[in-house]
Amino acid sequence: IDDYDFLMWLSRLTNLYWSLIKDSVIYDDYFRFTLEEARDDGLQCIELKTTLGGYFEKKPMKILGALLYYGEWSVDKELEILYRISEEMKNEIYCKIILGQVRGLRERAPKSILDTVESIKKQCNIHKNYPPSYKNLIRGIDLFGDEVKANPNRYYVNTLLDECDLNFYPHGGETEVKGKNYNLSSLIALTETGKKVRVGHGIALARDDALVHSFRQVNIH
Repeated sequence: IDDYDFLMWLSRLTNLYWSLIKDSVIYDDYFRFTLEEARDDGLQCIELKTTLGGYFEKKPMKILGALLYYGEWSVDKELEILYRISEEMKNEIYCKIILGQVRGLRERAPKSILDTVESIKKQCNIHKNYPPSYKNLIRGIDLFGDEVKANPNRYYVNTLLDECDLNFYPHGGETEVKGKNYNLSSLIALTETGKKVRVGHGIALARDDALVHSFRQVNIH
């Protein structure tokens, strides 16, 4: 099996998984069970990441006398479920949602860079129109993906920090740190913004004391 066939297979499997999890019959219980497990493990607060791909709501439809079902994707419905259950359980566990955005691949740059930036801007603009209760539920937006094959943080951070009203949590330094195989470029880019951000992972930071000092100076945590 070649790489393309594998990626197509993985894509179909992922789509199937999310279509099942985000089915209207399942998603409510899935999110509640996630919070209950975290609570039972002794956690008092938790941040959960989602791409807000939408919530698949089945609706009945009659065709030639037969009762069939069709589905509609609704981000608003998904947010309503996340908010309702987090409110119901707020005395048991405190929950916030982080929106996720994958980085575009370097081999498809510059289009992949523009597509990623536009996708995040779109989520930020949609966020502006959410009711206050939904806005308070969402902690921020993060940028994740392979740091070697995908475009690094320096292509995104300044634009997004200036133009988005959501907190920005870019991932960096999460590559393998054994031996010499580690990556600091995405971490270095964060210090060049001169702005306070929260980095995701940052495991490779332990390889560079000077970079640790730079993080402290600009209050990156």
